[in-house]
Amino acid sequence: MDIQGALPDDEAKAVIELFSLWNARFRFSKNEQERITLNGIASETHKFSKDDEERIEKSGVTVMRPDATIPARNINSGRILLNIMHDRNILEHTPIECIRFKNGNILVPDNFTLFPYVPLNSQSVFISANNKHLSWYQLNQISIKSAKGYYFRHP
Repeated sequence: MDIQGALPDDEAKAVIELFSLWNARFRFSKNEQERITLNGIASETHKFSKDDEERIEKSGVTVMRPDATIPARNINSGRILLNIMHDRNILEHTPIECIRFKNGNILVPDNFTLFPYVPLNSQSVFISANNKHLSWYQLNQISIKSAKGYYFRHP
């Protein structure tokens, strides 16, 4: 195992952003809700065309549809952002190192909820400095345990 050393702060921040985004993608990938019904709201709104809805939403305004629903993405996007910010705050001051394994291949799970690391290729990972002692086998065992739907090996 070769330890490449701690990444500069700006590069470590980019790795943490990628990790946070990957986890948020996983957490909300199974969210099949297309719209949210607003109970107790009288439905006398104007029916906008899809183009009008998108133009209005682009300016940061949520459009209520005539059936008293709003697109779920308007609520979920805030939840996703909060999850990304939460992960970022937890890992903000964590030194990140690049580790290269000479033997073995790193598995990539569909999520990293059990352990914060980001595979770079089949033999290299970005990992928190306090976990740099783990072997590629130990990382793969964590990947298999955390995977909910799949994991794969880099070519």
